[in-house]
Amino acid sequence: MQLKNLGAGNPDGGLFTADQFDRTTAEVKNLGAPARGVIEVKSPAKPVNDTATTAQISKYWDRYKLVLVTNLRDWLLIGERGGQRVTLERFTLALDEASFWELAAHPAKAQTEQGQAFEDFLTRVLLHNAPLADPKDLVALLASYAREARHRVEHASLTAAKQLDALQKSLESSLGVTFSASEGGHFFRSTLGSVIN
Repeated sequence: MQLKNLGAGNPDGGLFTADQFDRTTAEVKNLGAPARGVIEVKSPAKPVNDTATTAQISKYWDRYKLVLVTNLRDWLLIGERGGQRVTLERFTLALDEASFWELAAHPAKAQTEQGQAFEDFLTRVLLHNAPLADPKDLVALLASYAREARHRVEHASLTAAKQLDALQKSLESSLGVTFSASEGGHFFRSTLGSVIN
């Protein structure tokens, strides 16, 4: 945490791999080269989008090319595609500061509702620059995205839920099948979540 200023400012942390540490001293060999990027953390009151567009984050991105920006309730991974700065991943635990503190007051409920999806997100962030050397690594990554899609579908907002219901009716009509009762609806949504990715 709290990296040295190497010309781009002081990120709150760096994400290093095990081989970047000296085995004898347990110190990072090169603080200027975190293999998995850097982290910038702000308070839950500050919108993550505001932080992501600052000159500070631009400097970090110019140097490290991978920046995880968070206000603890909203997480945004900024990386690159084709030499351009892009948002690679995002995970929102709570929409505003009050909701975040409400969530924090009930950690068991938060774990039940969002724990697996948040863990999958953080795993993808930490492995973003990792090579996919083994087919099982690719399978694990795809499974992570499928779980994320299912989580989004199952926790959709009221507006999105109405759109999903309309999609379900349209598919039932087109395919001549029926997803009946709550179990059928759950099957439809979980299947849709898997198909999205």
